[in-house]
Amino acid sequence: MTQQIAGLRSEADSLVQVLLVPAAAGERAAAYAVAPTPDDPSPDDRTRPSSRAARGPSGQQVLLGLGALLLLSAAAFFLLVVWFVVGLAGQALIMATLTAAAVAGSAVATRRRLHAAAETAAVVATGLLTLDLAAAHWLDLAGLGHLATDAYWAGAGLLGGVLLLGFDRLVPRTHDGAALRRVLVHRPAATSMLAVAGWSAVAATDPAPVALCGLALLLAVGSGAGAWAAYRLDDAAPALRVPWSSVPLLVSTVVALATHVRTGLGVGYGHDSSVPEAYAAAALLLVVPVAALLLGGWVAGLLRPAAVAWLVPVVGIPLLDAPRLVVVAVSVVLGAALAVAAVRRVLPDRPWATAVTAVAWAAQPALLLLVLALSEEGASTGRLLAAGVTDAPPAGWLLPVVPALAWSLPAVLAAVRARSLLWVALAETAVAATACTALRDSEAVVWWPVALVLVAGNAALGSTCARARSSHRGVEGAAVGFGSLWAVTAVLTAGEAPYQLAGVLVTLGVVTLAYAASPGRLPVAYLGSLAVSAGLWVLQWEADVTTVEAFTAPLVVLLAGIGRVQWSRDHRLPTFLTAGPALSAALVPSAMLAVAEGSALRLAVVTAAAVVVLGTGLLRSWQAPVTVGGVVLVVVALTQGGPLASYVPGWAVMGASGAALLAAGVAWERAVLAGRRANAWYGTLR
Repeated sequence: MTQQIAGLRSEADSLVQVLLVPAAAGERAAAYAVAPTPDDPSPDDRTRPSSRAARGPSGQQVLLGLGALLLLSAAAFFLLVVWFVVGLAGQALIMATLTAAAVAGSAVATRRRLHAAAETAAVVATGLLTLDLAAAHWLDLAGLGHLATDAYWAGAGLLGGVLLLGFDRLVPRTHDGAALRRVLVHRPAATSMLAVAGWSAVAATDPAPVALCGLALLLAVGSGAGAWAAYRLDDAAPALRVPWSSVPLLVSTVVALATHVRTGLGVGYGHDSSVPEAYAAAALLLVVPVAALLLGGWVAGLLRPAAVAWLVPVVGIPLLDAPRLVVVAVSVVLGAALAVAAVRRVLPDRPWATAVTAVAWAAQPALLLLVLALSEEGASTGRLLAAGVTDAPPAGWLLPVVPALAWSLPAVLAAVRARSLLWVALAETAVAATACTALRDSEAVVWWPVALVLVAGNAALGSTCARARSSHRGVEGAAVGFGSLWAVTAVLTAGEAPYQLAGVLVTLGVVTLAYAASPGRLPVAYLGSLAVSAGLWVLQWEADVTTVEAFTAPLVVLLAGIGRVQWSRDHRLPTFLTAGPALSAALVPSAMLAVAEGSALRLAVVTAAAVVVLGTGLLRSWQAPVTVGGVVLVVVALTQGGPLASYVPGWAVMGASGAALLAAGVAWERAVLAGRRANAWYGTLR
């Protein structure tokens, strides 16, 4: 009882102390008085979407959306019905009143922090403005219906965009010193209107292709400037930023640039275009990449690769009117310049110099293809080739090879100097293009020796990279990849002649074995041994050799040599890796053939060899000889001893089986222990 009284007394004292501190109570009351309500969120909440909005539209939003739709429908119906009753002044008054009421409602709702209502009123105002502009043209307000649709919307879109920007300015930004949430409708709608105005203005002029190329460029510049201005306007007040306001103009910029490029290239490469039109299109197409190369900062870093890709087809427009000898001369000059630039640095380290070099590298394969097409089709210029006119005899073998060499030689020099994956891949591609161009009309007897030379060159490059530890791994991979492609080419081109195929396979095997001598590349020697053996098999097959040991002997010798090298490098390697492949190639094919044919002599020799191999493995504790020899002996025993079971009476087989099962059951534990000991012993073999 005393403890309970003491507890109640302490609780009463604490309550009295709370009542004696009115300041704390006043602070709490003030805190509750200024605490934000659900309709009055905090500034932080105004700048981030609520979780309810993230989950989906609420009931209030659905009701407001349906109300806005019904109101717009009613306004449209009202305009259609009342339009012919009132005069011109009444028409203008109705349009202005409805739109102004919606704008005023959006402003009032924003000031009262009714954000959903403000957005709905803004949507209604935007819809009414669009409806008013469309109705003014449809119903011929003040003679506007006589204007062409494109011409009308060029002005109406501009007017609508300006009015929507004005509506956005009428919406209050602050109230009682606190920031208000921005309306998200006006600015994107305004930029969309401005984009529509720009495209309508272009369509209203009905331009020729060259004029369309220039107008699309102007529209792209204007749309890009507008998008940048909208982005900067939003960025000036990040707390009040309106997302996506610059997206419509940005999309307009991209579409205008695509139209500019497509139209310009169509005029420049069109066979029905005149020379002045083609050159005018080329001049217009040079504006954007040159401007991108002259810019600085991160914009140039983003646009410079696109500018280089843009310049390559543009530079090709004047070359369409050049004779094929002039095209070859241009390729040679570019190749010489690139070769000098690859050997020594002659250009300054500037963005324009890098762009010029990249354009020259990209132009070389294009010039090669152009000269090759002109030579094969018998056309003097590219424009005549595009028109299907053949006015010149086909060129000789050497003419297309010259630009191919002008591409491949500097590429090889650059790859040797840089030693990077990109340059090596470029050099390999250029060399392949040169070889294919030079051998385009050659017989197969010429193809496979050239392919073997290229295989040997790539193998030497790969071996050099493997020996140089500081070399890039990708360079060796590129050399091996292109070498494999040339190896396949050599085999395919020599496939019809057996002796040529045998020579190709043996040569590929020797080259592969030489590459396998590089540090860490010894496993590749197995492929080389298979290739050499395959070449010898082709020769033996043509010589009507039927002994299987004659086919397997070369492979056994090569595999044994590879195993010997592996063992000399690392004595700890298991015998399955060093001796297993050679033993398997030596015994397994002969054993299978002996079992299949039933040859007593081969069966005896195989059995004796398997016993010797098994005994050697047991004496030296080698795992591979024990496994291979044991498997071969088991196969021979099962295949040769199995048929004898048919001569034994059934009762004897059943009795022996039952006795064996009884013995196994009695000695189960001992058998398990013996099996474990055998497994442990087998695991100790090397």
